Amino acid sequence: MFSRFYKFGLVVSLGALPFVAGAAGELGKTSTFFKELLTLVEKTLTPIAFLLAFLGFVYGIAKYIWSVGSEGKSEGKNIMIWGVIALAVMTSVWGIVRFLRSDIGISEADTASMKIPTIDRTP
Repeated sequence: MFSRFYKFGLVVSLGALPFVAGAAGELGKTSTFFKELLTLVEKTLTPIAFLLAFLGFVYGIAKYIWSVGSEGKSEGKNIMIWGVIALAVMTSVWGIVRFLRSDIGISEADTASMKIPTIDRTP
């Protein structure tokens, strides 16, 4: 099990190397890199995570229905439970983030104009 985890980590880190190398060019481009990374997470990876959790729930339902009368019923039930838990946790976190953004008054325009601290190289 750990070997699969390490292989996955290696693939992810090798895939992220171009982003890291691209961000290391100039410090001024680092803020652009993080803004693009935030956009990627918010617009692409979050909906994919919700989709995977929902598909896991649907798979659990299908497995539960297909295993009527056999011992596999509990496995389908567990998959459904974990799918619902994943959806609930992700929805709660997303709701809390949205609530804090609106309550504190941080809009997307404010985050786009934020300055990330940089190192001034002039002596």
